[in-house]
Amino acid sequence: MFAEPTYELKGYTFLRAFALSVDPASGKYELTLTLSNDDAAGADVRTARFADVAQLRLKEVGGGWTQFLYLAVEDRRADQHDRAAYEVRDVENDLIAFVCSEVHVSIGAPAD
Repeated sequence: MFAEPTYELKGYTFLRAFALSVDPASGKYELTLTLSNDDAAGADVRTARFADVAQLRLKEVGGGWTQFLYLAVEDRRADQHDRAAYEVRDVENDLIAFVCSEVHVSIGAPAD
């Protein structure tokens, strides 16, 4: 069972930006999601960075506002799977799912 949405992301459902990058030296992917609490300009924003992303699945993203209505993070460290400390998933609509080793949430948009 997935936990409640991560406190820092609860209510931040509108996908403002999606960035996937890879470290050429390690081959590990980092995913950055910028989410807002409204679709209006000037809405509050949170940035979530997920390190060492694997098993990434996306569906029906784009073509207008994409909303992750229930983005939940499950702590999977007890399972002792390599590179899968957390499982992240949009529980409501299953638009995104992946595993990662670290989760970091900050206030505001990412710095360029």
